[in-house]
Amino acid sequence: MNAFHCICSKPAFYNQEFYMQDYQILTMILSALQWRKNCGNIKLVLDECALKYIKDNFLEYIWDDIELLKEEDIDYEMFWAGAKIFALKSQNTPIAMIDLDMIVWNNMEDELSDKKIAAIHSEPIMSNTYKDKYYFNMRRDYTFDDEFDWDVLPSNTAFLYIQDEAFKNYYCDEAINFMKNSAKSDDKLCYMVFAEQRLLSMCAKKKDINVDYLIEFPNAIGNQDNFTHIWGYKNVLAQNESENYKFCKRCVNRIIKDFPKESAFLMDKAFFYKYMD
Repeated sequence: MNAFHCICSKPAFYNQEFYMQDYQILTMILSALQWRKNCGNIKLVLDECALKYIKDNFLEYIWDDIELLKEEDIDYEMFWAGAKIFALKSQNTPIAMIDLDMIVWNNMEDELSDKKIAAIHSEPIMSNTYKDKYYFNMRRDYTFDDEFDWDVLPSNTAFLYIQDEAFKNYYCDEAINFMKNSAKSDDKLCYMVFAEQRLLSMCAKKKDINVDYLIEFPNAIGNQDNFTHIWGYKNVLAQNESENYKFCKRCVNRIIKDFPKESAFLMDKAFFYKYMD
């Protein structure tokens, strides 16, 4: 099974040198290595600035392949995860798109074999996050598809699997078209989650394709047997030094335990050795 990670240095690092926090690097390493161990190949799709950082830290070996991102003209401040859509468009199906902070702990082949589309979980249509179509300020020649169902639940794409090539291209084209035709806005949440998560469900509903969910939201969020997604925990890690240290230490111990060969290449890295026993 093929998968990819995506790193885009925009917009947070305009005119700055790209870097990652220790917990981000360690989670990313675990994510890539666990996928390779349990599921198959994983590549890294990234831009030139991020590639320099990965090479400077000698991390290329974590993935099976490295691919430069084919970027398009969008507002990267509004669409901070838009690069994932460009990366997805360039991949051949079947493909899994995995966030850097998502770890898949077990083999997923049987789970995904009969699914055309699978996402980690659905999301409720919360009014502060998922707006109606009249909220969006779009360029004059853009119109929303009349066949889109605005009542279908959005799909969280921290993990997304697509088996159907035609659907992948259709969804990516719709998302890219929306991003390119959105007028400038200070809203950095609602536009992005519409393009990436709500449009996925709308496109699937229009094409009469079911989106399967791998865990039940929110009941199974605390169940770490198959998946760990630290998205909601990142604010704690960024602000609480003690929690950050304990988390990084757990990651390092797990990498050493599960991947002793790969760990040997990390022992001299500051983001790794300072958390070793």
